[in-house]
Amino acid sequence: GSKVRYLSDDHSAIVTSTLHYYSSKWGSGPRFKHHKNDSPYNVTNLKYYIRTAVIVGPDNIYYAGNVTTYNLGHTPAGTVTWEKSAGSPFNISPTTGSTTNVTQTAGSGTGTLTAKVNGTVVATKTIRAYSPTLGPIMGPSTVYKGQTYVSFQVMPNTFPGLTYEWSAGNLVLASNNTSSSEGLFNVPNDPYIDHDMVYCNVSFNGNHVGTFSKSVYIQ
Repeated sequence: GSKVRYLSDDHSAIVTSTLHYYSSKWGSGPRFKHHKNDSPYNVTNLKYYIRTAVIVGPDNIYYAGNVTTYNLGHTPAGTVTWEKSAGSPFNISPTTGSTTNVTQTAGSGTGTLTAKVNGTVVATKTIRAYSPTLGPIMGPSTVYKGQTYVSFQVMPNTFPGLTYEWSAGNLVLASNNTSSSEGLFNVPNDPYIDHDMVYCNVSFNGNHVGTFSKSVYIQ
């Protein structure tokens, strides 16, 4: 431990590099380096604390090919190396240093990311990978000339980081909130159009996930 709490007294101390010697402030007096049993405080019940390393990064990752950065908070002195459990749905690079990039390789599954310092495990983190099925576009197969705010949607809209870009050949985009899976279109009063294709391009953190389309008749 690196910090000592005196449970039987109102006092605490810091461990020094000398075995059984602590550094602590003695009330209104100075700060002393002293043997653990040589102080004005009751040493019958001591509790030791140490600050542990922790892997900082999300518990869940989404969509194959996307890269997520993980780092080792409170890195102890020494050489940091990274490992992943066998069968993990992700790769890691680099394998040394306080930071590594996790790239999802499989559709779904669970793996363990491990950080070592000088060959000793200091932290682990379980990471779950998801790859939800998107599409098809939900909405009417027939629309009418002059109709406004016709709604189309790509399901689901429950995963963070997704953006949706809607487009069509003849229908006019009325509203497109890129963080929402819904696109709204107006139908022009054009006597020469009777059919159109509605498209939705879905991305995750700037990386392409898929493009979905729907055939629509115009009356």
